[in-house]
Amino acid sequence: MNSSRSNKRLRNNIVYSSLYQLLVFIVPIITTPYVTRIFDSTQMGEYSLTLSIASLFVILSQFGIETFGIREVAKLESKTERDELFFKLVSIQFIISILVFAIYNIIFVVWMESQSKQLFFVQSLLILSNIFDISWFYIGIEEIKKTILRNVMAKVFITVSIFLFIKDSNQLITYSILNVIGMLIGNLTMVISSRHYIDYNNMKFSLKKDLLLGSFYLLIPRVLNSSYGSIENTILRVQSSSSNVGIYAQAKKIDNLIFSVIESAINALSPRMSYYVSKKDNENINRILEKGLFYSNIFSVIFVSGILAVSNDFVNFFFGAGYDMVAPVLSILSVSLIFLPIISLLNRGILIPFNKDKEYSISIIIILFTGSISNILLSPLYGAIGAAIAYNITRFSSLVYLLTIVNDIINVKKIILSIITSFILVSINYFSVRSIAEFLTIENAVISFLIFGLISLTLNLLSYTLFYLSNLIINNHHR
Repeated sequence: MNSSRSNKRLRNNIVYSSLYQLLVFIVPIITTPYVTRIFDSTQMGEYSLTLSIASLFVILSQFGIETFGIREVAKLESKTERDELFFKLVSIQFIISILVFAIYNIIFVVWMESQSKQLFFVQSLLILSNIFDISWFYIGIEEIKKTILRNVMAKVFITVSIFLFIKDSNQLITYSILNVIGMLIGNLTMVISSRHYIDYNNMKFSLKKDLLLGSFYLLIPRVLNSSYGSIENTILRVQSSSSNVGIYAQAKKIDNLIFSVIESAINALSPRMSYYVSKKDNENINRILEKGLFYSNIFSVIFVSGILAVSNDFVNFFFGAGYDMVAPVLSILSVSLIFLPIISLLNRGILIPFNKDKEYSISIIIILFTGSISNILLSPLYGAIGAAIAYNITRFSSLVYLLTIVNDIINVKKIILSIITSFILVSINYFSVRSIAEFLTIENAVISFLIFGLISLTLNLLSYTLFYLSNLIINNHHR
């Protein structure tokens, strides 16, 4: 096998991606308690709303290249062909980013009347930063270490800067600027190091219709999926309050950070899957999918159980006063972690590599439709809790659709059994921890978080050991 496609490199990429996401997980643990004690939930709600809208426009400026580029680069083994494709895709990225930046500012800074105009403008600089984001190329050639280095530098800069420069509640704009600068620094480091992989002497910018259409088809589901975040925040704000938006945003941040650990590993699989599909290597395709499903199941059970066991203690010491409602919202959102890894695996591991772009778009449309209806019905009644319930409804609906269209590629019965098993193990863990908590009262939130988190993890490891041994006995019996 080509050394650039070796199993060792794939394992390393998965490990690097997961370790980086652990860093991503740790950074907010360091910064969020500090930030939420400076800015109140209303300010964080305004920040989250403007960021979610700007993030949608960033996705527009990416024009689907962050997904299309990975797939197409992964298929190529010739350096000359890769270089040519790289410059063509960068041409699209540059022109679209400038156009989207102008449209965004016309709408939210020039035309729209809002007290958050300054905040909207600062967030728009994320769109310009996207011009230099070529992470899709590194992921496509399976040099994920380069993108991780980029992100580590950005995270270190942002973390240090927050503690150095953010001192009072009047610095929300400064806080936003620091996040933009951190992102730009990370992107520029990737461009600088790309000279080792790209021959810039052959640089030639051009727009190709087939590449424009190919990337555009993958832009549609990305826009629809990301617009859901803006839609749920907007509905929640209109029908409830900015405070509810802030509470929901903080709970969603934790949920997303946890999921990003497993998603990073799945993303590392995506270029390899595209390569195997191009070679029609069905044996390796099924091997990777089955392993991905197995580890997704373990991940889901451990983290959902952990959140249910310690969410109240975690929120008390992590967010501080005024954020008590984050705990029940986070507990409800955690259920989505059973569905999200499987959805990501089916999208990144099957639909995109197999060029099922239409089906991928439909799965996102289902999320958007069910999410909009659910939020409109639930947010006025239950606020942030209603938004969390709606989020779970959307993900479950999308998963049901995906399972109906991949049954010719993967064993759907195994996936359904995996989901049922996850719910059973989570339920056993939850009621076991609750029973222990009735006899073990700990006043200190930090100590309670550590002890009950450890109890939950121990119970999960015991459950999986028994589950594994029982399967081993059953399989040996059938032999």
